[in-house]
Amino acid sequence: MPGGTTPTVPSLTAALDHATAWAKANPTHRVAVVYATDGQPNGCGNSNTVQQAAAVALKAALGTPAIPTYVLGVGPSLDNLNTIAENGGTKAAFLVDTSGNAASQLSAALATIRSTTALDCTYTVPAPPKGQTLDPSKGNITYTSSTGTVTNVLQDPPGTSCDAGSGWQYSADGKTINLCGKACNDVKADKNGKLQVLFGCTTQVGNPPK
Repeated sequence: MPGGTTPTVPSLTAALDHATAWAKANPTHRVAVVYATDGQPNGCGNSNTVQQAAAVALKAALGTPAIPTYVLGVGPSLDNLNTIAENGGTKAAFLVDTSGNAASQLSAALATIRSTTALDCTYTVPAPPKGQTLDPSKGNITYTSSTGTVTNVLQDPPGTSCDAGSGWQYSADGKTINLCGKACNDVKADKNGKLQVLFGCTTQVGNPPK
């Protein structure tokens, strides 16, 4: 059996600090923390509690960039780990029952996390190379499915709401790109797909919704 203390708050804090720094340095990537633990916080002073760990996860989930925390519990004492996951923006912890096939459960949990974080529908507009600027009227998106099919995702016409759209739009402040309607559903359904945001050519705009 594992021995020693369980420094949940210090280790989760360090993991989220590192993930936040990496996300800031790589703004076109989606970053998440998968926190695996064999039980409740133990040792490391009075502040090492589930409640404090949940507060750390909440701060990261609401930060800029937002870093979600997935919790993976493997062990005999897993009460209240859902609180950390919920505050970390991932609803509930993945709890492995060690009286059953732990390896199979662990593999299934990691596969679910991987598919959940594969592609999202909101992306940060990348910073331009030093000494250059990005022209928002010359941005395009290509989507490559897991089968290798390449599709040009067209920008929705001006005035189209994202709910009614089927392509992509800039956010009101121009800092993010949002996939809408069918485009969003397609990329989230294909966990092995790839998305590219390209600047330099005149933006391809789709037809108004009927």
